[in-house]
Order: sequence, then structure tokens, then C-alpha cells
Amino acid sequence: LYIVTSQDEPFSAAWIEWKDAVAIGADFYDGDGDGIYTPTDKNGDGKWNSDEDRPDLIGDITVWCVYNDGVPRMLRRFTEVGPQGIEIHQTVFGFASRATIGNMLFVRHRLINRGTVADVMDSVYFASATDGDLGDYNDDLVGSDTLLSAGYYYNGGPDAQYGVNCPAFMIDFLQGPVSYIPGETFVDDNNNGVFDLGETALTNAYNVR
Repeated sequence: LYIVTSQDEPFSAAWIEWKDAVAIGADFYDGDGDGIYTPTDKNGDGKWNSDEDRPDLIGDITVWCVYNDGVPRMLRRFTEVGPQGIEIHQTVFGFASRATIGNMLFVRHRLINRGTVADVMDSVYFASATDGDLGDYNDDLVGSDTLLSAGYYYNGGPDAQYGVNCPAFMIDFLQGPVSYIPGETFVDDNNNGVFDLGETALTNAYNVR
């Protein structure tokens, strides 16, 4: 796990160690625009400036890691599915705040098909699963909010650990992948099923990363 926080001094050990994360796929802020992560205090003022590189720090703490589905079939929980050559870059970040956002944890995934099984995977479903326990798990209840596309769980009454003031938990997708759909999101002038430079967009998609 590669970890950076808002309390880390600019160009500190955590910033330098982020080089190892970048080497295996992590994002970074490219202040000098050269495409290479070099966290250097160019003017020697001991501060970070916008023309200098820095880690992909979001909020007050950011944790990055990479993993894949390369576990052999016989060692998998669901043995009917073998490795598919999928690699995931995961960023988890949060904010030290007394406001609502301080009770949230954000997870950003980048899914990469390494092509070891198929060059193209065109029917992929992605879901997040949680197994959270609100104190004593025996009295937890679950539900879903179809308007928010969110799942949640809450306590059925006073809890052995939390008492009468038990927390609740909700998980939601804030953004999915950008989709290019001929006739819906763009005009496919050459009918090749791909959005090409110069073709007309019918909708806008904003990738806030």
C-alpha cells in the first residue's frame, strides 16, 4: 500500500516513495507537464508549487494499490471461473472533516484487461460487495434505494456494542466508465462503432477521476 497524507511535508519520504507506485501505474499531478514523476522542489522554497510534481493526493489521506485476478482456479473460492487477466488499480481516499464528507470513504477503480485471455471484453459487469458489521451482526438489516442505486444496512434495534445510537452504512456508485454508444452518445459517421476524432458528440461525459 502506498500512502500519502495532507500532513506529509512537501517532497518528504512519502512523496519520494510514490515513485514506486507511479512505476506500476499510479496517477500523479504532473506540474511540469513532462509526463515523468519527479517530486523536486525546483525553486528551493520548501513549499509545493503548481509547476512541481506531487502524488495523487485527494482529500486528507490517499492509499493506492494494484492487484489482479491471477489466483489459480483451484485456489479460488468460485472455482468455475479461472483467471481472466484483469488488473485493478485501486485508490482509496477520505477527508478529515466534521461535516458529512468526513464519514465517507471514496474508492476509485481502474480496470485493465491485460489480454491474457481475450483481447476485448465487451460484456463486463462490475459490482462492489461489502461485509460490514454494525456492532453485533446478528441484528443487522439490509436494503436498497433504487433511486440512488445504493445499498445499505442498518440496525434492527439497540445494539450490544453501540447501544441505541447505532450507525448505518450505505454504498453507492458516484461515476461509471465513459460510454461511447453509436446513435446515442455520438454520430457514427463511418459506422465503425468507435468514436473517432471529428465525429459529432450528442452528449457530454465528465470524468472527474
